[in-house]
Amino acid sequence: DNAKALTVVKKLATVKPDDPQVVRALGVAQANGGETANAIATFKKLAALAPKSPEPWYLAAMAQGAAKDAKAAAESLDKALAIQSNYLPALVAKVQLQQQAQKFDEALAGARNIQALYPDQVTGYLLEGELGLRQKDYAPAIAAYQTAYAKTPNGETALRLANAQWQAGERDPALATLRQWLTSEPKDARARLALAVYLQEAQRRPEAIAEYEQLAKQAPENAAVLNNLAWLYFEVNDQRALPYAERAHDRAPDRADVIDTLGWILVQRGETLRGLELLQKAAAQDPKQLSIRYHLAAAYAKAGRKDTARQELETLLSNPDAFPEREDARKLLESVRN
Repeated sequence: DNAKALTVVKKLATVKPDDPQVVRALGVAQANGGETANAIATFKKLAALAPKSPEPWYLAAMAQGAAKDAKAAAESLDKALAIQSNYLPALVAKVQLQQQAQKFDEALAGARNIQALYPDQVTGYLLEGELGLRQKDYAPAIAAYQTAYAKTPNGETALRLANAQWQAGERDPALATLRQWLTSEPKDARARLALAVYLQEAQRRPEAIAEYEQLAKQAPENAAVLNNLAWLYFEVNDQRALPYAERAHDRAPDRADVIDTLGWILVQRGETLRGLELLQKAAAQDPKQLSIRYHLAAAYAKAGRKDTARQELETLLSNPDAFPEREDARKLLESVRN
C-alpha cells in the first residue's frame, strides 16, 4: 500500500529531514506513487547527503527515465559512475538507455565492459543477447545466451537461450535447450510452458499435449494451460476438448482467447447459437484478433445468417494483416456469396 507508505515516510521526514535512509525511503515512495518530479528532487538531495555513494544518482536516473527524460537520466548515470566506475546497476541502466536510443555499438561496448568487470556473472551476456535480438542479429545473441547458460544454468538463462534459438529458426536446438533444463528441473512451469507453446507452434500436437497435460497437473487452475490443451484436444478430435474449454472459461470468463476456444468448439459440435453468442463476445473483447473474427463469420454462416457472414468476411479479408485462416475465409466468402 504505497499511499500509506508515503504518508508514513513524509511524517518521518519532518522529524529526520536529513537522515539519508529517510530521504531514500521518501524518494522511493514518491517514485512508486508516480510523484516523479518530487522523487527526482529527493534523490538529488540524497546525493548531496551521501556524496560518496553512487546509488542516489542511479535512483535519480531511474526516476528521470520514468519521466521520459533520457538526457537527464544519462547525465545522472554518468555522475553515479564518476563516483564508482564499476557500479553495476548504473552500468546496466546505461546500456539499456543506449539500446533504447538505438546506439547499439555503444550499448554493445557497455555490455562487454560489464562482462570484463564481472566475468563470473551473466548480466553482461544477457545484455549482449538482448541487443542481438533487438537487431535480429541472432548468431551473436545465441552465443551470448549460451555463455550465460553455461555460467549459470537456470530457468531464466534456459528460456532466453531457447527464445533466441527459436527466433533464429533453430527449432530443434530450442526444444533441446528446454528439454535439457527440464531434465534437471522438471517442476519449472515457465520452461515447460515455453516448450509446450513451441511444440504447439510447430504442429507437433501429441508432444505439445503431453507437456500441457503435465502443466495441468501442476497448475489445474491455470486458464491459459487449460485453454491451450482444449484447443489441441479439439484439433486431434479428442472428446476432452469441450470439458477442458468449459473449465478454462469458468476460470477466465472475460479472456477473449478463452471465450473464442469454447465458442468455436461449440459451433463445430453443432451448438451453434451458444457458440455464436460466445464468439460475438470474444470479438467484442478483442476486435483486432483476426482469427476470432473468422470464427465469428463462420458461425454466422452456419447459423444461416449469410449476409452478416459475408459482411464480416469482406471486412476481414480487406485487412492486409496475415492470419492462419485467410484461405479458409476466402473460400467461405465465395460460398456465402453463392
